[in-house]
Amino acid sequence: LSDEVKGAYYSLAWGNDNKTVFYTKLDEAHRPWQVWRHEIGTDQAEDALVFQEDDDRYFVGVGKTRSEQFLLISLGSAITSEYLVLDADNPTGDFRVFAPRHQGMEYSLTHHGDRFYVVTNDSDDADGKHDKRAINFKLMSAPLDATDRSQWAEVIGHREEVLIKDVDAFTDHLVIHEREGGFPQLRVR
Repeated sequence: LSDEVKGAYYSLAWGNDNKTVFYTKLDEAHRPWQVWRHEIGTDQAEDALVFQEDDDRYFVGVGKTRSEQFLLISLGSAITSEYLVLDADNPTGDFRVFAPRHQGMEYSLTHHGDRFYVVTNDSDDADGKHDKRAINFKLMSAPLDATDRSQWAEVIGHREEVLIKDVDAFTDHLVIHEREGGFPQLRVR
């Protein structure tokens, strides 16, 4: 292809139309801060800025779920994360926030069927504040159209002795990556 995109950083993802690619760019401090959309066969000058993170505590990435159904913009600082989601069949659509960032709350997303599975350290207290943390994380699930934490349901609760690191989704099961007593283990569900 004759397409050339200059100044792109290493994070990228394809829309399901096989002609739209999303990529990140760096700011002057070499922090990935923007996500751009490029259509194959067009000049880079026509690319659209789809997201920009002005808070220099956050790094931006773009990727796709293993199911290839969703595009994800990930935002992460040392102790806080946030995701924006877009149906990969609609690459010119608008990304939506999955759950708004709260200082100290980390989460990651895995798509499976009609749900997102969320590994998070978030723990609401009785009055709905996000000031407690499940330091070893827990596994939650949420409908695909979830827009905030109130729509999440617990799958595996926080455990003092077991760290939940990640979850992978397969056709008929989930694999939960854990660490107990310092040893990694896999839980199949």
